[in-house]
Amino acid sequence: MNIRKIMSTLLCSVMLACGGGNDGTDQPGVGWNDPVAWDGQVPTPESEVTIPAGKKITLDSDVCVKTLMIEGVLEFADKDIKLCAEWIMVHGKGRLVIGTEEKPYTHKATITLVDGDRSANIMEMGTKFLGAMDGGRIELHGESGFAPWTKLAGPVAVGTKTIEVVDASGWKAGDSIVVATGTSNPDDAEVFEIITIEGQKLELDGALAHARPGELQMIEGRSVDMRAAVGRLTRNIVITGDPKTKDDFGGHIMVMQGGSAFVDGVELQRMGQFDHLGRYPFHWHIAGDVTGQYIKNSVVNRSFQRGIVVHSSQNA
Repeated sequence: MNIRKIMSTLLCSVMLACGGGNDGTDQPGVGWNDPVAWDGQVPTPESEVTIPAGKKITLDSDVCVKTLMIEGVLEFADKDIKLCAEWIMVHGKGRLVIGTEEKPYTHKATITLVDGDRSANIMEMGTKFLGAMDGGRIELHGESGFAPWTKLAGPVAVGTKTIEVVDASGWKAGDSIVVATGTSNPDDAEVFEIITIEGQKLELDGALAHARPGELQMIEGRSVDMRAAVGRLTRNIVITGDPKTKDDFGGHIMVMQGGSAFVDGVELQRMGQFDHLGRYPFHWHIAGDVTGQYIKNSVVNRSFQRGIVVHSSQNA
């Protein structure tokens, strides 16, 4: 009997840290509200929470905390979940997981970044952020299988409440959509909720305030499509700035050197911090070679400062 091998195996089982740095992802998660996860004291809304390396927590209920440092794993359960904090940092071997490429999230997940001390500068990311650095990994994979955007089937007049589009596959009643401007004025874009849908015809919860005269035109022998775009804003994973904020200081996502982000099917809402350099809805910031990382099939909705910024980062 190899006593040393047996003792090593037992130690690995206790520490959940064998193999030179197991991040806990191959271990079953402990429910957030289980006192065992927190040495007996479940976090409160005033808690500054750290999930240590080697520990995996399953977020299985709505939770608000003051701040959240993820050095282990936080994975959303397969149910509708809301999480709020002043900031969330995914650091070291940490992982934030809401769905995977192999198994996208099918419920509604909402992360709300709320106001706190606006003068704070946490690890050079400021505040009101979801961030990843020094090995931290953000994985957000929402539903797919729908047309993210399409075009009007033809011109529409002021006052129209039912529109026809080219492709409404995967769209459903209750979805939020934007009808882009039909002119050179971007402020003419209009947002509606779909009340009913039949084929490619959408009944809206309001009437168009601006006409969309776009059509297929022949210009110098070429066919030019002047029909207005229509985009589906709804995604089942939402990262949002606090809707109670009265000014343009939204949340922001920042991926710095050593961090990584894999984002698919997410709505970024009320994000970006107006007139604050480097605080954008989604931002690779001097992250170097980010080969394999991506943001796709996603929406930046009501931004306060730019949209998606790739700064001194290559191969996104």
